[in-house]
Amino acid sequence: MLDDEAPDAAPSEAAPSHAAPGEGAGHVIDRYTLVEQVGEGGMGTVWLAEQSEPVKRRVALKIIKLGMDTREVVVRFEAERQALALMDHPCIAKVLDGGATATGRPYFVMELVDGVPITQFCDEHRLDLRARLLLFAKVCEAIQHAHQKGIIHRDIKPSNVLVSTGDDGPTPKVIDFGIAKATSAELTEATLATELGQIVGTPEYMAPEQAGGGGLDIDTRADVYSLGVLLYELLTGTKTFDVREALQSGYDELLRQIREVDPALPSTRVSSLGDTATTIAGTRLVDAATLSQHLRGELDWVVMRAIEKDRERRYETASALADDIERYLANEPVEAAPPSAMYRWRKFVQRRRKTVAALAAIAFLLVTGVVGTSLGLVWALDERDRADEAAERATRSAEAAATAERVARENEQRAIAEAERAEAAAAEEVRARKRAETVTTFVTETLRRSSALDGGHEDMTVLEAMDIAVAEIDEGRFSDDPETEAQLLGTVAEILDRNGRAQDALPLLVRARDLRRTLAVGDDRALVLAQASLGAMLRDLGRLTEAAPLLEEAVEIDRRLDDEHGLARPVVLNHLAALRSAQGRRTEAIDIYRELLARLEAEDSERQERFQIAILRHNLGIALVEEGLAGEAEPMLARALDELRLFEEGDDPRVALFMESLASARAAIGNTDSALDLYDASLAMYRAIYSGPHPATAQCLTNFGSKLLELGATAESEPYFREALEMYRAVYPSGHRDTARAHNFVASALARQRRYDEVGPELEACVAIYRRVLEEPEQAMARALTFLASQRDVTGRFDKAYELYAEAVELYRVLEPELAPGDGREVADAFGNAAVLAWRTGRLDRSVPLFEELLARHRATLEPDDPRLLMAAMNLGVNLRDAGRAAEAVPLLEEAWPLDDDPQMSGVVEQALLVTYGLAGEVERATSLAHARVRAAREVYAPGSGALLIVLGDSAAALLRVGEAADAEAMLVEMVEAIDAAGLASWGAHVARVHLGMAQLALGRADEAEPLLVAGRAGMEAMLGSVMHSQLLPYEECLGALVELYATTGDEERAESARAALETWRAR
Repeated sequence: MLDDEAPDAAPSEAAPSHAAPGEGAGHVIDRYTLVEQVGEGGMGTVWLAEQSEPVKRRVALKIIKLGMDTREVVVRFEAERQALALMDHPCIAKVLDGGATATGRPYFVMELVDGVPITQFCDEHRLDLRARLLLFAKVCEAIQHAHQKGIIHRDIKPSNVLVSTGDDGPTPKVIDFGIAKATSAELTEATLATELGQIVGTPEYMAPEQAGGGGLDIDTRADVYSLGVLLYELLTGTKTFDVREALQSGYDELLRQIREVDPALPSTRVSSLGDTATTIAGTRLVDAATLSQHLRGELDWVVMRAIEKDRERRYETASALADDIERYLANEPVEAAPPSAMYRWRKFVQRRRKTVAALAAIAFLLVTGVVGTSLGLVWALDERDRADEAAERATRSAEAAATAERVARENEQRAIAEAERAEAAAAEEVRARKRAETVTTFVTETLRRSSALDGGHEDMTVLEAMDIAVAEIDEGRFSDDPETEAQLLGTVAEILDRNGRAQDALPLLVRARDLRRTLAVGDDRALVLAQASLGAMLRDLGRLTEAAPLLEEAVEIDRRLDDEHGLARPVVLNHLAALRSAQGRRTEAIDIYRELLARLEAEDSERQERFQIAILRHNLGIALVEEGLAGEAEPMLARALDELRLFEEGDDPRVALFMESLASARAAIGNTDSALDLYDASLAMYRAIYSGPHPATAQCLTNFGSKLLELGATAESEPYFREALEMYRAVYPSGHRDTARAHNFVASALARQRRYDEVGPELEACVAIYRRVLEEPEQAMARALTFLASQRDVTGRFDKAYELYAEAVELYRVLEPELAPGDGREVADAFGNAAVLAWRTGRLDRSVPLFEELLARHRATLEPDDPRLLMAAMNLGVNLRDAGRAAEAVPLLEEAWPLDDDPQMSGVVEQALLVTYGLAGEVERATSLAHARVRAAREVYAPGSGALLIVLGDSAAALLRVGEAADAEAMLVEMVEAIDAAGLASWGAHVARVHLGMAQLALGRADEAEPLLVAGRAGMEAMLGSVMHSQLLPYEECLGALVELYATTGDEERAESARAALETWRAR
C-alpha cells in the first residue's frame, strides 16, 4: 500500500523508518506484525504487516508519524479512516481494522494493494488508448462512489491510483483519502477545517478553486478536474504544466498558473514534443502522428472539458466524465464539444487584457498566410477597381450629356437632368472609392500588424481575429458609416466561411443584408448583392428551402434594375444556377448557364467580361458532368482552361481547379490516362501554391482518390483520402462537412478492402461530425447513416444497423421533396434495408409497414415484372406470414414466384410459399408442392446430403401443419436418422426432432413423441439467443405440443408448466 508521493520504496528495501523506538520491523501491534515500511506521506507511514488472527494475511498498516500526532493531524488521520470505512467499491482500498499503538498513536489497517501507479502500469504494459480509457473509466466510477458517500478525495494523482493484475485483468485501486473532505456527513465528531489560505493537494493535479483566490468552497468538481489532469497524463505522457518551471517565478506564480493558464490541447501537446513524442506514442502502440490524430477532436474536447478552469463548464460528476469516455469507446457522439466563438473571445480577453485594450485603438488583427485572409484583401482591391471603372463610366456619361446639349438645344432640360444624374453618379463613385480605400487601408494595416516582426501577435489565429472584428463592429466602430459596416460584415463572413465557420458567418450576412435594406430606396443593386450572398450561404449550408426565395427575389430585382434589357447580372444568376443544381434541377441550372454564356459572348467583351466567360464556361461544364453529359462538357472545360490561362500566368488556384474539373470530365468519358495526368498536375500546383493544409488541396486529393477507387486501385486510393482527411482536420479543427466527407471516403476504401473493423470508426466519426455541423437535414447525412448501417449489418450488430437505417428512412422522408428524380432508387434501398433489418431483429410491427410502403412505391414507378418490385412483394409476403397473416401473404408470394427463374434465387420463393401454404391451411396446395419439391430434390441431391435434408424438413413441416402427419413422419424419420448419423446438433436438427415428435403425437404415439419433444425443447432453449426471430416458430410449436402431450397423458402438473412457458413466450 503506497501513500502520497513515495511509490519508489520496493518491498525488499525498507524505506527509512519514522516509527517510535520498538515500532520497527518485527514489532507487533495488536494482531499485526510489522514487516517493512513501504510508503510515507505527510502525516503517516505505511507498513507491510502480517495479520495473525482471525485470518492470516498480509495487510497495509498506516500509522501517524512520531511527532505528528497534533490535534489537526489526528483529526485528519481519523477522517481518512472513516472516509475509507464509509465506502465499499472494488476500486477503493478497504479498511479492515483500526486502533492505537502502545504509545497512543492511531493506526488503521487496509487491504494490501500490490500495485503500481496507474501511469507507470499503462506505460510498462504498453496499453493502447482504448485500454487506458477503459481503466480510467473504472477510476471515475470509484470516485463517483466516494462522492455518493459524501467524500471528496482532493488529491487524485497517479501515485494514489494503483493498478494490479488479477484474474479479471487490470484493476485500479484508489488510495490515500488523507486530505478527503466530507460533503454530506461529518467524518469525525471533532472539527476538521482547512485554515484560511491553506492549500491542500498536489499542485500538478489541483483544481483552480483549490489554489485559492476565488473564495469558492471545494466540491466534487475539484475531483473531476484532477481526474481530467490524470487523463491528460495517461493520454499524452505529460503533465498539464511544469511545476518546477512555474516555481522559479515564485509560489504565487504557481498558484496563478493553476487558476488561469489553460494547457495545450492533448493532440497539440503530443505534436509539440518532438522526438519525445515517438517514445510516448510507442508505449501506446502507435506512432506520434497517429497518436496526435487519435487525440484530436473528441478526446481533446473530453479532456479539456474535465480540466476547464471554470467549474461551471466542467462535467458535473465523475460519472458524467466516465459516460463520455464510454460514448467515445462505443463510437457514439460525446457530450463534450469545442467552446463557442463567444467563449473563446472572452477567454482571449481574460488572457490578454492589455493587448485587447491596445486593439481598441486599431482595427482587427489578422495572421498573414492563414487560409482566407488574403481573400478579404483581394475583395477590397476589387472593390476599388470597380470604383475606378464606375468613375470612368460617369465621366463618359457627363461628356455625352455635354455633346447632346450642344447638338440639340431643345433637349437642354433633358441634358441638364442627365448631367445632374451623372454628377450624382460621380459623387457616389467618389464615396464608393473612399469606402473601398478605407477597406483596403484597413485590411492592409491589419495584415501588417498581424506580423510578429511588425509588433503583431503571432499566437493569434485568423479566426480569433475575426471574433475580435465582430466584437468591434458590435461595439459601434462603424455605426456612423453603415455602408462600410455592411461591406466589412460581408468580408468577415467570407473569411469565416472559407475557414470552416459558415454557421458563424451566416448571421453576419443577415446583418449585412438588413443594413442594405435600411439604406436602400426602392430597388438597389447593393441590396441585391447582399441578398444573393446570403442566399448562396444558405445554399452551401444545405438550407435550400430558405435560399430559394432569397435568390429568386434577388434575380427579379436585378432584372428590374436593368432598364434597357431587363437582365440580371451574371454574378446573381450564377448563384441561382448553383442553387438549381443543388436542388437536383440540373436542367434548369444548365439553361441559366447557357443563357449567361451566350449573352456575354454576344457582347463586345471587355477584359473582365472575358474572364467571367471563362468562369461561366467552367461552371456550365461542371453542371453538364453532373448531369451525365461529360462528352459535351469535356471540350467546354478544355476551352475554359485555355481562356483562363490568358489571364493567369504560372501557378494559380483557379487554374488548378479548372484542370481538376477537366480531369473529372475526361475520367467520365473514359480518357483515364489524361484524367490522371491532370489530377496529378492539379495536385502539384495546389501543393506549390499552398505550403500547408488547404481545402482546395484536400478536395483535389479526394477527387484523385475517388478516381483511383473507381479504377479498382483501392489500396492506392487510401493514402489520398487519409491525407485529405488530415488536411481538413487541420483547417477545420472544430469539424466541417468536408471533414465528414473525407471520413466517408476513407471508409469506402477500407470497405473495398474488406477491412470492416476499421470502417466503423471512420463512419462513426463522419456521422458525429454531420450531427454537429448540419443544422438541417441533408442527403449526405442520410447516405452516411445508411453506409454505417450496412457496416453494422456486415459485422453482425443487427439492432444498431436497424436503428441507423430507421433514422436514415425518416431523414429521406423529409428530404424527398427536394431530391433529384434519379435519387428514387437510393430512397427505396434505404426503406428496403430498414425493413429487412426490422424483420431480422423481430420488429414485425415496423417491418410490415415499411415493406408495404416500399411495394407501393415500386408499383407506382416500376413495371409489374421488374425484379425490384417482385422482391418487395416476396419480402412483404414473408413478413406478413411471420406476423401471423399467412393468408394475406399467399398472393404476394405467388406474384413473386417468377423470381425463382433466376439461378441465384434457387427456389427461395417456392420454399417461402410452401411454408406459407402450410401456415395458411392450404391443404391441397401445400401437399402438392411439398411432394413435388421432395421428388425434384431426390433427383438432384444425394441421400443424406444437407440440401436434401433442408427440402425434407420444409416439406414435412408444411405437411404437418395441414394435418398430413403420416407423410410428414416418413420424411422426418429419414431426416432424423441422417442427422443422428452425422452427429448434428444445429437448430435445424432440434427442429427436425420436435416436428417428428409432433407427427408421432398426431398419430397417437405419445410415448414415442415425449423424448423427442423434451430433447428438442432443451436443444432449442440452449440456442434461443443465436437464431433469427423468423426461425422461432418451431419452438412455440414445441411448447404447444408438450401442453397437448401432458394433457393427453393426464400429467396436469407438467401440462400446466408447459402452458405457463407457452404463455410467457407469446407475451415476450
